[in-house]
Amino acid sequence: MAIRVCVSSGFFHSHSPTHSVVLQCAKEGYKSTGVELNSILVAYSKYRSIKDGLGKEARFMRKNIFKTDLNPYQTAVIFGAESLMGDLVPKLSEMRQDTNLLACRFPLPDNDAWKLENQIGEGIDAVWVYRRT
Repeated sequence: MAIRVCVSSGFFHSHSPTHSVVLQCAKEGYKSTGVELNSILVAYSKYRSIKDGLGKEARFMRKNIFKTDLNPYQTAVIFGAESLMGDLVPKLSEMRQDTNLLACRFPLPDNDAWKLENQIGEGIDAVWVYRRT
């Protein structure tokens, strides 16, 4: 099953090895932002966006997600370690009401800010789809 995550009012993505989701959304014409701490991955992602002619739609930053303003984004995709997911809940809750979140590999712990809408797949390929309440 395919998941369409790109939305016109802004898309945020964190911690994917190649930022492929950001590049795919940019190819579809959506302004997308990728955030990563690893400078080599950021440089590679910037190179790919320029090579693919997506420099105006795709933006990549070397930044800590906990120091990133998430309020402008309507959708976020997070690839986080299981031990990080609980710490992410307060940060992700800075996003506006009715925003979307896709958590890849690990779900968020139970909380009042994010309502689980769907789970797709299992194990390492699982994705949990949430909506901000």
